[in-house]
Amino acid sequence: MIKIFVVGFIFLVVSLVTLTAVDNNNKKTSGGNGGNVVDVNKKDGEKNVKIEGEVNHPGTFSILPTETVGTLVQKAGGYTADADTYAIVEETPIGDFTEFYIPVKADDFCEPKAGIKININDESVTKEDMNKVFDIGATYCQSIIDYRVQNGPYVIINQLMNVKNIGKARFDKIKDKVTLKWDVVFLSIILFDRIIDNIFFFLDMLIASLSFVIYLFKRRF
Repeated sequence: MIKIFVVGFIFLVVSLVTLTAVDNNNKKTSGGNGGNVVDVNKKDGEKNVKIEGEVNHPGTFSILPTETVGTLVQKAGGYTADADTYAIVEETPIGDFTEFYIPVKADDFCEPKAGIKININDESVTKEDMNKVFDIGATYCQSIIDYRVQNGPYVIINQLMNVKNIGKARFDKIKDKVTLKWDVVFLSIILFDRIIDNIFFFLDMLIASLSFVIYLFKRRF
């Protein structure tokens, strides 16, 4: 009888230890990270990198600095249907980056300037063009341009956090209005917008010219 009691006690202790270990492991993998995935299986040379926005499983993942942003996206379960895949250069090595954000695509916007994004790598885009969409002030938009000129084309939109005076608050305001290369739809919208601007400019010039001709005609007669 005593042997049965001892064996039962040992079985109970082993069971409690096992359940505690499993529970602790679950806590580590969930990480209290607001429901985001946390990859704890870190290998030699890997670093923790966060990816947020339009991926299926946003969270923090272990990845080698030599691996690419595309690999990180795959670890996060790939893009959602609403992701702007033109806002990231997948071939970019992780390198020193620690955070990535994948914005929503433009045609899901519900704002008055729906469908408009700005390609911050396009050299023809002026600070005035940017400010029409970003609405943060032409001075800050010029800083975005200056950073590209000094450091080369943007490869992830999180680089905007490195721009002088573009802090987290301004980044959060514009991050879903940024793209790094033109989609055909985006480009057609931008071109249409510019055509309309040119038509109005032409009409203004025509009206000014006619007004001047009328003025001269009246003075002569």
